[in-house]
Amino acid sequence: MASLRQKLNVLMVNYEFPPIGGGGGTTTRFLAKFLIKLGLNVTIVTSRSQDDNIYHHPEGFSIHYIGSKKSKISTTHIPELIRFGLLLIYHSKKLINIIKPDLLHCFFTLPSGSFGLFCKKRYNIPYITSV
Repeated sequence: MASLRQKLNVLMVNYEFPPIGGGGGTTTRFLAKFLIKLGLNVTIVTSRSQDDNIYHHPEGFSIHYIGSKKSKISTTHIPELIRFGLLLIYHSKKLINIIKPDLLHCFFTLPSGSFGLFCKKRYNIPYITSV
């Protein structure tokens, strides 16, 4: 855990983030903005909606994109959710080493919440799942 003098690093995980999806992605964005205002470091891992791997959002947080670029940004199908979950686990060591999160905030039970449980067991990082 970060000391009181050091900012907490929060890793937010959601397969949808604007422009992909609807309410869950929008909630992730607004919560990230609020956490930034509280003085936390926030990184979001989400499905790829653009060609960049990392994007520094003008609202103060970073976004790491994984997977191939989606052909339709308005819908997500079960095979895409499965692929996102598997890619999270595959890239977990790299993500954890780069971001060094003190807390994971996962949106939706599958696939993000299962990734939180995996990281709790593998890397001993506490997590929250919002559904």
